[in-house]
Amino acid sequence: MSDAKTEKIVYEFRPLPDFFAGEFRRYAEGGWIPDDGEYDLAFIGKARVGYYSCCLMVEARGHEGILCAWLTTHWTENVSKHPKGNPWHYALREGFSDWGLSSDHNSENRRAGDSGMSKMASECGASNGSHVEFNIADKHIAAGLLRNRETKEVFVWPEGMKCMYCGLAPSATNEESRP
Repeated sequence: MSDAKTEKIVYEFRPLPDFFAGEFRRYAEGGWIPDDGEYDLAFIGKARVGYYSCCLMVEARGHEGILCAWLTTHWTENVSKHPKGNPWHYALREGFSDWGLSSDHNSENRRAGDSGMSKMASECGASNGSHVEFNIADKHIAAGLLRNRETKEVFVWPEGMKCMYCGLAPSATNEESRP
């Protein structure tokens, strides 16, 4: 079993059924094939809302110890129980007592996302990234569409998550925004 502090999970997912407009492609180890219903690390196409060129990918966590981040107030407000009033609440992964090291920005998930951004930019002149995010309000996670690539275990939020600073538990009604 891997030490929690060195574990590198690669996540695969399916886009929400209404995310893309028309045909879209999946990563397929960089082959970018037409979507065939399989899970993958990234997808490219035109987003249904706004019809912009887009790569949908898994967002890398900022630090290896952070499981989830959420807001309960506007991102510019202060939360008195947090260091320097930081408005973000952070739940830690099992085995961590702090944020841990900065995440590996050369992960397989990151490489797939970068490849999709580059592919869409070369084909369309620009690309936007959209993410499956480790945020309590993420719709892909709520729909059960994110899983561990190796084990195929669907990602679910563990019971009893609490903010490392103030002990507040996240809720689905927290303000939706990016960690």
